[in-house]
Amino acid sequence: MITEWLKKAIETSGLSQAEIARLMSERLGRSIERAAVNKMLKGPGPGGRQILADELIAIAAITGVTPPLPPDGDNVKQSSTKNFATVSLNGYVQGGVWTDKPEWPQADWREMTIAPIDEYPDATLYACQVRGKSMNKVFPEGTLLIWVNIHEVGEIPISGKRYIVRRSRNDGQEFEMTVKTYIRNQSGEWLVSESDDPESQGAIKLASPGRDQIEIIGRVIRSIREE
Repeated sequence: MITEWLKKAIETSGLSQAEIARLMSERLGRSIERAAVNKMLKGPGPGGRQILADELIAIAAITGVTPPLPPDGDNVKQSSTKNFATVSLNGYVQGGVWTDKPEWPQADWREMTIAPIDEYPDATLYACQVRGKSMNKVFPEGTLLIWVNIHEVGEIPISGKRYIVRRSRNDGQEFEMTVKTYIRNQSGEWLVSESDDPESQGAIKLASPGRDQIEIIGRVIRSIREE
C-alpha cells in the first residue's frame, strides 16, 4: 500500500526522483540520494528498502498527497499493528546549536502514526529528529525520538533514562534543544552525553551556577531508525 502511494505521490507531483531526493534532503537535514528514492519505490526486499516515518512525512509534504495508514506487513518500518497512535513531529534536537526558537513553528508540525505506547495511553506524544553526534552511541543522526512531556504525565526524572532537554540563555532569547541521559548519584544530578565523538562528550550538572537555564521537558520512550 505504501509503495503504491509513493508511486502515485511522485506522479501527481510531476517531480523527478532526483528532485524528490533533493527536497527530502533539505527537509530532513541529511543526504537522500536519488537511488534511495528508487529503492523506496521497489519496497522492502531485494533491491529495495523500507520507508522511514520521517521520510514518509517529508514526501507527503513535498507532493501534497496524504499517505494511507499502513497496515501490517507494509513497508513503514515501525508499523507492526493495526492500532495506531498519532504523534506530532515538531522539531529536531542537536546539542551545541542555539536558535531563537525552541522548536519549529506549529504551522510546520507534521503528524505521523506509530504503534501505540501502552505505558502512556492518554498522553500527548511528540516526535523530534536527532541531529549531530552528541548521543550517537544510542541515537545515530537521523533517529526519530518519540517522547512525552514529563509535566503532563506527572513524572520526575529517572536515573538512567534519556530526556529531551531545553536550555535557554540571554534572558530566553536563545534556545538549545538536545537529548541527554539523566544520571543521579552521590555527586548530584547530571545530564550526560553518550557519544564516541570527543568534542561531543561531556556532562552538565544540574542546579549548578551558570548563565544557562536548563529544563528537562520530556522523557524519550521510543526511538525509530533505519537498521
